[in-house]
Amino acid sequence: MLSVSELKNSLSYNKDTGLFTWLAVRPYGRYKVGDIAGYTEKRDRYVRITLNLTVYSAHRLAWLYVYGEMPNVIDHIDGDRSNNRIENLKNGTNLANSKNQKKNKNNKSGMSGVHLNKRDSKWYVTVSVLGKKHFLGSFNELDDAVKKRIDYNAKNGFSATHGVRGV
Repeated sequence: MLSVSELKNSLSYNKDTGLFTWLAVRPYGRYKVGDIAGYTEKRDRYVRITLNLTVYSAHRLAWLYVYGEMPNVIDHIDGDRSNNRIENLKNGTNLANSKNQKKNKNNKSGMSGVHLNKRDSKWYVTVSVLGKKHFLGSFNELDDAVKKRIDYNAKNGFSATHGVRGV
């Protein structure tokens, strides 16, 4: 487990930019003092930093740097996984984080939980909470189905952007 003092001896964190910079020359790397630390993972767009031969997510290091403890689950409030400014990070739970997800890239309706049932040509509205799927209704019009899901989201603690932002 990485300690706060070990982190602060190796890296400097700028709360305004969310960037880490090296404070010391890395014995196993090619970085100089002041270089920006980390890289953006193409697969999931999280910033990763290798420290003492261990890869860490920059958002988790930011939380440790500022608050002195490793977080449970970090939510990027604006949905941008590379924005590691401390004001954009929120410590939470898997359930809370799931209420701020982007829509799936295969989504055709424009809203998570809304899909066209080809059998009866109606728009179905569903939601999954804690692994359990709930049916909210079927609608002839897409707009009515989307409104139902938006109303459900608002009443049940989902973020306003849940399931509507692109991937």
